[in-house]
Amino acid sequence: MATVERQKRALSEVEALLYSDDASALDRIASAQSALNGLAALSPEAEPWVSALESTRIELDELVRTLTRHARDLKESPVRLEEVADRIEAIKRLCRKHGGTLEAVLERRDAMRAELDGFERQAERLDELAKVCARLGQEALDLAEALSKVRRRAAGDFARAVEAELKKLAMDKTTFEVALTPHSSDAGTSLVEGKRIDGRGLETGEFLLAPNRGEAIKPLARIASGGELSRLMLAIKRVLAKLDPVFTYVFDEVDTGMSGAAADAVGRLLEEVSRERQVIVVTHLPQIAAFGSRHFTVEKEEGGDRVRARVKALSEEARTREIARMLAGSEVLPAALENARAMLAACRQSASH
Repeated sequence: MATVERQKRALSEVEALLYSDDASALDRIASAQSALNGLAALSPEAEPWVSALESTRIELDELVRTLTRHARDLKESPVRLEEVADRIEAIKRLCRKHGGTLEAVLERRDAMRAELDGFERQAERLDELAKVCARLGQEALDLAEALSKVRRRAAGDFARAVEAELKKLAMDKTTFEVALTPHSSDAGTSLVEGKRIDGRGLETGEFLLAPNRGEAIKPLARIASGGELSRLMLAIKRVLAKLDPVFTYVFDEVDTGMSGAAADAVGRLLEEVSRERQVIVVTHLPQIAAFGSRHFTVEKEEGGDRVRARVKALSEEARTREIARMLAGSEVLPAALENARAMLAACRQSASH
């Protein structure tokens, strides 16, 4: 389309040379025909030449008519030319944006058309998803309500079992409860038939504690001391020893604020828990240390500008001396050693039963 004018000029020039100019090709052929006709009258062998030249004239005449029709059909259209140029530029932009080739552009077009069809089905799809959500929500609610019933039954049994273990740990005046509180916030929950539910059910559980009689029961995290927390953890682990997926327990300060019979009771409970799980205890009481199957000492060493902690496994004799030191102080007398041996023997006999 951009070369219409040049095409017209070329066709006009050819047409003039063949037909409309003075001394055009057809005029010259006509003159040649006249001369050959005269020659044919004199020599019969010129007849074929006359026929050949006539054929050439007819073909050139037909060619001139064809060129004329073609020139007439060529029409300049600046508006259409601009439209085509804009479209070509748009196609080039699409190719640059969607893969570099027209084939890639057409593939992207088909994908977008399919996506658009999906949008047009959005309302229908939303209705389908709403039905799925309602069905799954009802299933989740049924499961959560069943779980809540089990939780309520188990919470009382669990609290009583923990209180029984706490009595053995010099916390016989302690009240322990498990509070189940329905979800009140919409954060992370879904509303199903007016009830808030998340992946853990309809409620959250919280441990409540009253360390002494007459005190109001309060959340464990707010009122328990380090020693109480350690002993409470021991009681809980004792109750859950066969169900807990954790295989190693570490107790620190479990002996805080106790001695004598209470410490002995804690040691026995720790030994019982160790039959199901590995138990690591940090303690300063010989009554507890004597129940361990292995004994390590932890000491600080100063060297240069640094302080290092050294952990050392004790032999049987060294362990006896360490228990004696814990009983009597820094000066280990024969009587203390005898007491230590007796304590270790008693603990072993207790553990064997």
